[in-house]
Amino acid sequence: MFSPQINVRSCFNFQDSLITIEDYINFASLQEFDFAFYSDIETMYGAADFVKAALQKNIKPIIGLTIDFKKYDLDFRLTLFAKNLLGYQIICKLSSLIMCQELKQTNEIIIETIISLLDKNLVGIISFFNNFNEQIAQRIQNQLLAENLFFGIDRHALKIPVEFQARQVFAQDVKYFEKADFFAFKVLQAIKNNELLKDQSLVDDLNYFYSNDQIAEIIDLKTHKDNIVKIASMCNFNMFENKKNHLMKYPNSKNIPSNNFLRLICEQSLNGYFKNAKKMSGIPKIYIDRLEQELETITSMGFADYFLVVYDFVKKAKELEIFVGPGRGSAVGSLVAFLLKITTVDPLEYNLIFERFLNSERINLPDIDIDFQDDRREEVIEYIFEKYGRYNVATITTFQTIGTKNSIRDCGRVFGIDAEDLNKITKPIGNEYLRDLDGAVKNFPALENFINQNPQIYQVAKKIIGLPRQTGTHAAGLVFCDVDLREVVPLKVGYNGINQTQYSMNYLEELGLIKIDLLGLRNLTTLKNIIQHIEESRKIKINLQKIPLSDFDTFASLQKGETTGIFQLESPGMTNVIQKMKVASIEDIAVASALFRPGPQENIPLYIERKSKKTSYELINHELAEILDPTYGIIIYQEQVIQILQKVAKLSLAQSDIVRRAMGKKDFDLMTQEHEIFLQGAVKNGYSQKEAQEIWSWILKFASYGFNKSHAIAYSLIGYWLAYLKQHFPSEFYCELLSSAIGNEYKTNRYIEESKLMGIKIISPTIKNPRSNYFGNELGIHLPLILINKIGMEFTKGLQELKNNNPKIYSDLFIFVAKAFKNGLNNQVFSNLAKSGALDCFGINRETILANKEKLLLFGDLNQDVKEISPFTYPKLEFLPDNPIQRGFDEIEVLGFYLSNHPLTVIKEKINNKDLLKPINQVNKPDLKSPVLFIVESIRSHQDKNGNEMLFLEISDETGKFDLTVFASTVKSLTSPLEVGQIMVGEIKTQAYNNKITGILNKILKVY
Repeated sequence: MFSPQINVRSCFNFQDSLITIEDYINFASLQEFDFAFYSDIETMYGAADFVKAALQKNIKPIIGLTIDFKKYDLDFRLTLFAKNLLGYQIICKLSSLIMCQELKQTNEIIIETIISLLDKNLVGIISFFNNFNEQIAQRIQNQLLAENLFFGIDRHALKIPVEFQARQVFAQDVKYFEKADFFAFKVLQAIKNNELLKDQSLVDDLNYFYSNDQIAEIIDLKTHKDNIVKIASMCNFNMFENKKNHLMKYPNSKNIPSNNFLRLICEQSLNGYFKNAKKMSGIPKIYIDRLEQELETITSMGFADYFLVVYDFVKKAKELEIFVGPGRGSAVGSLVAFLLKITTVDPLEYNLIFERFLNSERINLPDIDIDFQDDRREEVIEYIFEKYGRYNVATITTFQTIGTKNSIRDCGRVFGIDAEDLNKITKPIGNEYLRDLDGAVKNFPALENFINQNPQIYQVAKKIIGLPRQTGTHAAGLVFCDVDLREVVPLKVGYNGINQTQYSMNYLEELGLIKIDLLGLRNLTTLKNIIQHIEESRKIKINLQKIPLSDFDTFASLQKGETTGIFQLESPGMTNVIQKMKVASIEDIAVASALFRPGPQENIPLYIERKSKKTSYELINHELAEILDPTYGIIIYQEQVIQILQKVAKLSLAQSDIVRRAMGKKDFDLMTQEHEIFLQGAVKNGYSQKEAQEIWSWILKFASYGFNKSHAIAYSLIGYWLAYLKQHFPSEFYCELLSSAIGNEYKTNRYIEESKLMGIKIISPTIKNPRSNYFGNELGIHLPLILINKIGMEFTKGLQELKNNNPKIYSDLFIFVAKAFKNGLNNQVFSNLAKSGALDCFGINRETILANKEKLLLFGDLNQDVKEISPFTYPKLEFLPDNPIQRGFDEIEVLGFYLSNHPLTVIKEKINNKDLLKPINQVNKPDLKSPVLFIVESIRSHQDKNGNEMLFLEISDETGKFDLTVFASTVKSLTSPLEVGQIMVGEIKTQAYNNKITGILNKILKVY
């Protein structure tokens, strides 16, 4: 059996140890340790994991911190263990000082700062490496007291004076358990240092493995064991004992108790809600009763300050005109949250349940998640830190681990294998094999072949998969604390200099820290931009809280499937559900989003049939009609489960939510207990035993599928708002979509085509309006100059400056060319401006401008420094007629889409029998034969089995694209070769092949 050692380094010393917390505790359990030590260097990332894992194995956890003073030019190391809470707070503060990069003074001051924080609540082990520094040893001993100081010795540490040898312990670092793991450790070090194994300086005689023999070689084993036991007996701290909630105090302006201030705001808000809305005279009793009930729960659980803190930063965000979402999650079911304007959904109007959010019978911290427009979320976080203090608020650390793909890439790299080869092997591996190397090997032949050829890489990769490699930041979470956070958790510096907890979110609530998620939602930014655009273009101010929620045109557009750009509704599957359901209310949208998930999806056809009255339904008991008739007898929401449990068994809403949670989590022990309570309550309430059991079984079937109605309603509002703006202000709506798609040709084309179908005029870019973004108004959508190929931001900014300094540059084409020449107006830029229509404002057609390009550019070059250009110096232009067909080709070349008429539209106007031509989007059935007017987009040559050439074409027209096969016999009959860009009428025959409609070009009827 081994003896416990003090310096087992966990894998949270990133890429410097192979030992996971789980491996460490399993090892300690196997060796029958009564206690185990945790002391990583400078950090405490794994401390909470360690304590939890140790306690589960009945091992006493002793947590500490190691500080290496070599970085401060002193050749010693100090390991500190917490004897109690005060000791834990000291090591948390020390780790925080180091990891928050606050020790920036001279080495002497840093060393003095660290040593001055030490006291008798710590046990210390000091190890010297070259010279025994008696002054340092004495200084630390004075701080800790002699009985708390021990001396570490290992293969590298200096022998210590005789008078201290009775207090020696073996202090060799342990970074892997078995000597055979050295090679894997060596590879890990090479990965960390970005070295090749062959160039690595790490020698093969390092002894970072667990061994009693090593102890005996260096130190008397009995002395080590006795001192280790002594240290363990002095340390008696469990961070999860005596949990205390560290709820932030809100400094209210009236300096009254928080409970009173919360009540005051809510009552004022409730009065204003009914007065302003003119709903009725007086406040309905149901609102008064609900407010009383919620305030009683909130104040009795001590959460008034929590609500006020959230109220404060949401209020501030709105003052800064930052868009805040209507609500998210179960908090939308709270009337208090609504009255504080944290949420904007009246929970009584939608029959939402407070107990789904906060439950006095289920003691846990409230969890309010807030959505902000994503481009201004950081402003809210900065306000919170400035107001409440840098040591009272923190973001949350996450850990990025080594996955299967990276383990192969990293190991392969240090073995000297080409990165491109490694990428080819690992690229196909999906996330389902994130930690499953064997599964990936089994399913990807290239990887299997690679592993067979490189068995060492496989062995090492298996050992390093799952190890953390660096920290990240939780996407949304903030924790708040009424005391200095460093008394509760260690911190590190995070993004923008804002502190982060060193522990992951898994342990924060258990340590009494309350978490709030501040999420950035792109769709809120979209809404804000659209509304600002409407105000700019039409001088109309939109208040989303005042738009009608039953707008006929909005729901008509959704029923037609016009869902592009609509939050949560634009996927093809969801659009299909929306159409079939014939959504006509916010509740309908909420139901669609609740059902459109794995599991509940199977109820969608049944729901639609019942909603359209094609199928009738019967309830188990007619008394459930009020709860279930709105969803046609199908349980969709968790709130319905809660209501049924309350209705049938007379359980409180709070108790009903506990049962609902047990069902959802399949907590069978609790379900068995609650089952009996339900049956007894139902029978007592007049239901038969059989009927009660039937209802229970029925609820059980739906409970795990149930969705949070509060969340569904709130998020349906975001989708509805976007649909409303799209229907009534389509130019501004599509401008925002197009701005978000700059650089994405596919999306740009899609949005342009949809805009045209909605009757929106697309206005070509113009040098008279050198914008870098889309602009929409009643006239249509004005395209930005930067949409033109080869036109960048610098050129656009330069034009704007020219316009500001000299508005006359737009008086005619010649002056513009001369003044813009210094701004980068070269051959390519000039051509593309002309082809896009950006020079149309001068009243000269594009063909003429392009034909005279050389003359115009020469004139610009010669006159770029002339202040007053005389029209007598203008060159004579050769005027050409319009060519609308070429215009279309030019536009697609420089813009990526046809802006004016499609070339085929122009040609069709000249064809007498154009009604005989079938558009491509109608060539969608097998065994059709029809003439089609099309453009050849691409050509691919192929030899058939007889060695003859056949062709595969991609063709297009105004309605879409299509693939054609040209068999060898047809190729031979061609009088001239086919070319990309040709316009022709061809006879096309369709056939079904592999469940797809494909086309055959029988013959070419005419080439244009």
